[in-house]
Amino acid sequence: MFLDKQLVIRSFTPAIRGIFNLKEIDRGRPLTDIVSGVIDLDLRNEVEAVLANGQSRERRVVARDGKGHYLMRVLPYRTADRTVDGVLVTFTDITRITEIEAYQRELSQRIDTMLEIVLGIAQRSAAVEAVPVELVGRLQALAGIYELVSRANWGDVALADLAAKELGNYGIGRNGRVVVEGPPILLKARAAVNLGMVLHELAANAARDGALSVPQGRIRVSWSIDRANTPEARLVIRWHESGGPAVKPPEGRGYGSALIETALNEQIGASGSIAFADGGVEASISLPLSTGLVVPQGPEEGKKGE
Repeated sequence: MFLDKQLVIRSFTPAIRGIFNLKEIDRGRPLTDIVSGVIDLDLRNEVEAVLANGQSRERRVVARDGKGHYLMRVLPYRTADRTVDGVLVTFTDITRITEIEAYQRELSQRIDTMLEIVLGIAQRSAAVEAVPVELVGRLQALAGIYELVSRANWGDVALADLAAKELGNYGIGRNGRVVVEGPPILLKARAAVNLGMVLHELAANAARDGALSVPQGRIRVSWSIDRANTPEARLVIRWHESGGPAVKPPEGRGYGSALIETALNEQIGASGSIAFADGGVEASISLPLSTGLVVPQGPEEGKKGE
């Protein structure tokens, strides 16, 4: 679009009509009479700055519907004797470039999250002198959870799917050794990865020393939204073992305890506790809905064993 020093429209190409509602009869009219389809665009200030110093200007602008992204350039229009006689305003569609940039930022955040969790696993495993097979098991569990959230395109993941991922091998349902129950709950990817690792650690410990190490042992995993419809609303996940051998707290602070009692708070703002009872381990995890990491799906209760 060509404008003279008074911002009068001299000429324009048809494509500009996607940004300014221009018609052929608008040639000779001041651009200030025309409404633009761009958010927060004061074209008068942009043009006057170029007319004042003869230097080009460019910046990104966004369509009012938020879908279109453009690189706007305002260039001085010079006559044969090099005097500035007006400006040329161009808009280059960079919507696809903007989408790619947003995806790259999101991908970078995903990678940062995964590396942060892997580093935490390695550091805490080393701190408690975890044997290599335990470390490998944790990394394999992380890979499985990553597969789950990847299938959701790093969107929301069902808490029930996480539980099934970590406990499915032990049999879930009436005829199995594990009962899983709770209302439909979706988790954001960061919460899904962290809570999935907690479930893995509890299941691995139960298989080694707890309820899942003996035929009669059973596990119940349940969750609910406590204090619903209040600012204190929170997702509470409960792990309860029964029928297993008596368990005692480890002499030192184990990886699972550190994960539940410390790492969850650092990573996603959740609080957790773990206790060692006669029939096995009992654990509770509380994640405030105010973190934005929990997506309740309705008041109805989930079906047992599903």
